[in-house]
Amino acid sequence: MKLLRKLVFIFFVIVLLASAILLFYVQSLKPELASPSETTLLFQAERMSDQPIIHVDLHPRLKQEAEKEGYININGPNLIRVPDWVENSLEKYYLYFAHHKGSYIKMAYTDSLGGDWKMYDEEILPLERSGLVTVAGKNSNLNTLRKYNSCSESIALIEIGKATQKSFEKGKKESGKSSAPTTPHLASPEVVINKTDSFILSWRG
Repeated sequence: MKLLRKLVFIFFVIVLLASAILLFYVQSLKPELASPSETTLLFQAERMSDQPIIHVDLHPRLKQEAEKEGYININGPNLIRVPDWVENSLEKYYLYFAHHKGSYIKMAYTDSLGGDWKMYDEEILPLERSGLVTVAGKNSNLNTLRKYNSCSESIALIEIGKATQKSFEKGKKESGKSSAPTTPHLASPEVVINKTDSFILSWRG
């Protein structure tokens, strides 16, 4: 019996020592964080204006869209500095954006970020040419995505759907001008410049 107690005691001592050694080793792996005074900022953000650079007064079509949907929305603005190899560029900067319930991607341009922005008259990419769904189907809702997701993801998507439907019904009640959550739309543009091969890649959601 005494031997068993000694063995148990030795076992626990070994476990404690091993735990202490492991903890010390893990702590030694943590990188040392530099203090704020030692950190060198690579850039500094500065507010250029107290007013939005893109607004509905920029172009009549933005006003028409806001009136149609019942609310103003400038969705997913994505800015690029136009590369030198782009021929016949309009100006120095292009800003792509959309209305969240819009039917096409828009673009504004300027030579100065703090200057006057102008909206390009043509549709950069209309919904009809996007390859996305253009007509709402009978089963066009988040519940149809359940078979592609885990249980927790499905629950999250359904909750998002409920919140979206609630927002739609509220907008419809207040203004009478809110399109259904399942209405096909084109928004959230993303534009990336490939400097190596000299092309601009764009996708949207």
